Amino acid sequence: PPKKITIRDQNGNYIQNSTIGPYDQNTDVILTCESNGGVPPPTLQWYKNGVMIDGSYVVGDNGIVSNELIIYKISTHDLYDKYVCQAGNYNSTSSTPIEAFVILDINLLPIDVRILTNRTRLLAGRKIDIHCQTYGSKPDAIIKWFRNDKQLMHSM
Repeated sequence: PPKKITIRDQNGNYIQNSTIGPYDQNTDVILTCESNGGVPPPTLQWYKNGVMIDGSYVVGDNGIVSNELIIYKISTHDLYDKYVCQAGNYNSTSSTPIEAFVILDINLLPIDVRILTNRTRLLAGRKIDIHCQTYGSKPDAIIKWFRNDKQLMHSM
């Protein structure tokens, strides 16, 4: 049976059995699962929320089996998804698969941004309150106001 299983991120950091990120929305996430031990070498499979998504793997000259998973353009649909890599020797009836997992955390962009006011008509020389409202972001959006491409620091 396989002896050990590990998951690394695109920087080579070992990250298994934890929440990873947060990664920025619309970026790619690369996860590499590795295992060794067993005759024949183990197979590696990636599962997303319990559904197998990748069963390809490569056996290196050193006997280490690896499977690289690329999650393209992560989005709100990927938030807190659980990715499990499972190593098993399915030619043996006595072999129990071993696994490692990661849970994906993502910084999300706002879904909507609105400028709100309580007035329907604007009159020259009259004060008006304008509010900016966003939702759907994680963490909360940082709101900045600009006038003619210059950031406003105070209300006018």
